[in-house]
Amino acid sequence: REEQEPQTKRESEDKSITINIDIPDVLKKKLEDDCYYINKRKKLVKLPCLMNVVNILESYVKHFTLNAAFSANECYRHPQSSTQTNMSLHYMPPERK
Repeated sequence: REEQEPQTKRESEDKSITINIDIPDVLKKKLEDDCYYINKRKKLVKLPCLMNVVNILESYVKHFTLNAAFSANECYRHPQSSTQTNMSLHYMPPERK
């Protein structure tokens, strides 16, 4: 009885089931590209990625503050600029806040 169970397990493992799935051409192309880059070019992405959402947001804030500081500094260096430009420096559109 014990001998029959392993034999049955082996037979069930040997059987394979084939399922056909329709894949859109755009996705198929992307999967083929991924397969090429992973297998041929060894470009497998290492997980977890070092650049996460927090790092991206922090780098954006640093970039934004540096740009704001330099643009404010340039305004003070050139006092001949019109007062209208200086007033527009204080106004910041909502998407930049």
